[in-house]
Amino acid sequence: MRFYLKILIGIGVVTALVAITVELRLLWDRWQANDIKKMETQGQWLIQKAEDYRKIHHKLPVYMNDMKLDLPDDYPINYDLTKDSNIYVISFQVYAFKSATYYSDTKKWQLP
Repeated sequence: MRFYLKILIGIGVVTALVAITVELRLLWDRWQANDIKKMETQGQWLIQKAEDYRKIHHKLPVYMNDMKLDLPDDYPINYDLTKDSNIYVISFQVYAFKSATYYSDTKKWQLP
């Protein structure tokens, strides 16, 4: 009888650990999606600033500093202008070695 009780307790512990792991993964995914949405909102703001700059100066800014946005040094979003100066790319890191990228020519975000 004790043997079966130990087996039942072991199965219960394993089941609880699996349930906790699944719940933690779901919470992580929700947090990650929320963080990506916040970054995408900031990216949309930067897109609007680049387009405003283009309307005023009839060209795209070469650097993010050209837009005089007063951003912190550790601002997590990158702005890059292509060599032909017609297309800009805005990107931010989603997680290690994965970035979300916006291309101004297609006006679409590419998510990992």
